[in-house]
Amino acid sequence: MALAVCVSAASQEPQGGDFTVASAQGREVVVMPTEQASGGARPRQGPVNGYSYDDGDRRVHVIEFEGEVFRAATPLEGPASRIAFDPSRRTFVPLLPSIRVEAESRYRLDAAAKLLGSANPVYFDQLGFGIIDLPADLHPLKAIERLNTVSGQARASIRLRRPPLEWR
Repeated sequence: MALAVCVSAASQEPQGGDFTVASAQGREVVVMPTEQASGGARPRQGPVNGYSYDDGDRRVHVIEFEGEVFRAATPLEGPASRIAFDPSRRTFVPLLPSIRVEAESRYRLDAAAKLLGSANPVYFDQLGFGIIDLPADLHPLKAIERLNTVSGQARASIRLRRPPLEWR
């Protein structure tokens, strides 16, 4: 099932004040903008509605989903400003500063890491994918966009921080 999003700053490019639907760990999430969102009109329809606005030294994100309103505040810049709304968990989740790249060999993963300006990617031979840690100034969506511009490049996806384990 595809996740439809209706947001006040929606566009095709995953940059600036845009909300973006992305695949992460087998499900779709809504990545919040990391720059001032344009426009102020509230959305009219869609299962996930949202908007963001700057409030002093933080950015406030508001999502309306299935009759509930979810809010989160992030810094204006830096890795901590990168979050997504996960409808299946009904919460905001931080994006990890790395991406998952499906590659059939370590060589292809190394080539992808070099393209992104990263060193020492971790490749899992038996699983057929690797993890590339990104430079601090590179947003995971931008990294995936950059990989998609190279023909024949491996498929990549964002990574989300997992919820803490509850020990009993």
